[in-house]
Amino acid sequence: MRPHHRELLVHIVGGVAVLGSYAWGAMQPAASGLWGRLPEAAIAPYTAMMPLAAIGYLLTMARSLQRSAHGEPSWAPTFAMILAASTAWLPLCILDLASPTRAGWWAIELDLLTTAAGALVIAKALWTEDATTRLAKAARWGWIAFCIQTVVLDALIWPQFFGVL
Repeated sequence: MRPHHRELLVHIVGGVAVLGSYAWGAMQPAASGLWGRLPEAAIAPYTAMMPLAAIGYLLTMARSLQRSAHGEPSWAPTFAMILAASTAWLPLCILDLASPTRAGWWAIELDLLTTAAGALVIAKALWTEDATTRLAKAARWGWIAFCIQTVVLDALIWPQFFGVL
């Protein structure tokens, strides 16, 4: 299997896993508690960022696939880390809502920090490569939205309103 096909498989399998975990989580009775104590006024702007982050992910995925198709180093391992952590997030939250513990909260925070770390690794790669194509430039700017979502909103702000701490 060619490297870019392996990378595409990471995105397909990982993407299905993330979306599947979100669909499962949305059907759980505890799902209404996922916003925690986040102020109602913050929810709309927070969720407005989600589609922008998704677009940023897709642009960067396309750039990464383009790179690996041209024999450049793959970002697939970092994407796999992001997707695995993103898949675990909602089940961890649902478990913690059912039986809140400090350990559960820390597991969630570690999971979010894993996603954030992966996002920052790819951000560094995007901003240190020679961005000569439109896709490379679009991926850079789109990934900023992904980083705002995963690093700032998800890993730094949201945990302050969720859980036992």
